[in-house]
This record gives sequence, structure tokens and C-alpha cells, in this order.
Amino acid sequence: MKMKLFSIRSVLIFPLFFLLAGCEFSLKPPTQFKEFFKTEADSKYYNRKCGNLLEQLNQKLGEYGIRRIAVMDFVDYEGKVSELGRFLSSNLMVQIPKESELIVVQRGQVEKALQELGIPPREGYDLDAINKLGKKLAVDGIVVGKLVDLGTNIDVNLKMVDVNTGDVIATASESLARTKYAVEMSERHVTAPTASK
Repeated sequence: MKMKLFSIRSVLIFPLFFLLAGCEFSLKPPTQFKEFFKTEADSKYYNRKCGNLLEQLNQKLGEYGIRRIAVMDFVDYEGKVSELGRFLSSNLMVQIPKESELIVVQRGQVEKALQELGIPPREGYDLDAINKLGKKLAVDGIVVGKLVDLGTNIDVNLKMVDVNTGDVIATASESLARTKYAVEMSERHVTAPTASK
């Protein structure tokens, strides 16, 4: 009886095994989930994020008569300029003339002024430093920014500062996806201009 039961099981199991061996199983999620969980990190993504930041800044600038600005490299929580901070500030500098009436001072001029004045890139400047930068660069406003890695995303916080009063006249913030690329760029620091002697 036992032998008969074993042979019946064998007859049923072996064909089932061969049938399943020819099938392919996929553990990939359906294509609908790809769109839902899609992580963007290409240049269009960063352009859109910088465009959102610019739109937020532009909403209040008309009230203050700001026409010419300088964009500082964005710093991290340690006050250092990362590759991500430089990339985002450069991206913003490129978008400003396209999307607004503002005139932007070139990065080289900003770096030279910071070097000559002995002022490092920062998130916040005292009124004396703001006044000196404003005169040296002949600007009405300065955009400063800070990147904060929150573990789940990277926040970008910007402030537009009036060079005459030192007042913050506009702010903007945006969250970036914390991709491997963004984290690597935020961990690599660039050399800031040093004071000339």
C-alpha cells in the first residue's frame, strides 16, 4: 500500500515539477509601480527644483526694487561648500536670467570679491559683510543658501538679502530626493576662495 501511494505521488509530482521548471517566475513589480516609485535625479529634475526655488524668490522681489544680484555657493550644516551646493547655485544662476528680469553677477566676480574681502561663503552674513559685498559687486541683493541632509531627503533653504539693510526680503525652500548621487556630491567639499595677501 505504501509503495502504491509513493508511486502515485511520484507520478503526480514529477510531471508537475517538470512543468514548473519550464516556467519563468518574475519578482519584479508591475510596471505601474515603476512610475509611482520613480526616483528622479537627472538634470531635468534639478532644473525643475531650482525653477521652483526661483519662483518662490521672485514672488517678493518686485516690492523691493531688486535688479542686480549675486548668488553665493550654498553651504552645508558645517558651513562648507559641497559639490552639490556649488552645482545648485550654478543651476540657479543659469535659470535666473531665463526666468526673471534679474541681472546676475558672474561666479568669477563673486569669488574674486569674497577673496579680496576675506569673506568665506556662508549661510548668513553680518550687515558689515553684506554692505561690503554689495558695494564690491554693485548688487542690490545676495542669495545665500544652506543644504540640510535630513536622512530621508536633502532640504535646500535660500534667502535673498537686501545689501543696504541686511534684511531677508525673500525665502525659498525645496526638498531633493536623497539619491546616491546627491549624497555623494553633498559629502565632497570644494575649496572656497581664500583671502588675498
